[in-house]
Amino acid sequence: MSTRLHRLIENRSSGRQQGFTLLEIAIVMVVVALLMGMGLQTYSSSLDNAKRKTTTDRMDKVEEAITAYVIQNNYVPCPADGSLPSTNVSYGISLTTGALGSTDCDLTYTAGARVIPWRTLGLDELYSRDGWGNRISYMTAGASQAGATTPTTINFTLGADDDGMQREGTGFPFGFLIVNDLAGTQLTNSGAGCSATNICAAYVLISHGAHAVGAYTGSSTPAVIGGVASVGETANNDGATPFVQNIPTEQASASGIFDDIVRWRSAQSIVSACGTGACGNN
Repeated sequence: MSTRLHRLIENRSSGRQQGFTLLEIAIVMVVVALLMGMGLQTYSSSLDNAKRKTTTDRMDKVEEAITAYVIQNNYVPCPADGSLPSTNVSYGISLTTGALGSTDCDLTYTAGARVIPWRTLGLDELYSRDGWGNRISYMTAGASQAGATTPTTINFTLGADDDGMQREGTGFPFGFLIVNDLAGTQLTNSGAGCSATNICAAYVLISHGAHAVGAYTGSSTPAVIGGVASVGETANNDGATPFVQNIPTEQASASGIFDDIVRWRSAQSIVSACGTGACGNN
């Protein structure tokens, strides 16, 4: 193209005006459009990866805070209500105390409105939001005595003496939240249901990703983000077990878009992370 321009300049004195043909202009425009599209796609992918990295880093901080809370209080906190405005006194605060023997966390929330209780955990509000600026969902259900089939309290007890989130000898408490992949295979344990041997999650953290359907905005006047959710995203939006953890999928897949970032941890893992001299560890 530079040679063509050079010839045009040289031939200006020839008396015959020359220019680009429509075909040449069309080809140049197509090439420029392709280059711009490739650049924008690369930039968008890099930006999305950076936001996913920000999200996982913040989840690391939240999980550290939950473990510290367990060490101090002997139970995991209930979620905060993500639908509350910043003017509400319970903004960012666990809606129930979580004291031993208290009611199940699930009883006081609108479906899907459970988010990280950042004030209860002593965290900056920044850590309650993912890389896209939306609240990270936080789910936890109660657990009763080992061997019980349904959760009744949030204290993860091992026995009738309400020991809370700690081990008794060689025994560990267990959670009641099931996590599957998109195919419906249970990831949280190797068997059906939840027990001391079939490990389930004590809590689940969910970033709703760039697609964000079902997430609560991180503004002072939060609102739930609407739209069409895939099967996996719907499972993560309703606040009920089972939840879904999977690698991201595209719209072309049979399950639709799934870009949620999901973390979960068993009660046994939390207790083990407490370290020696805490949570019943020797």
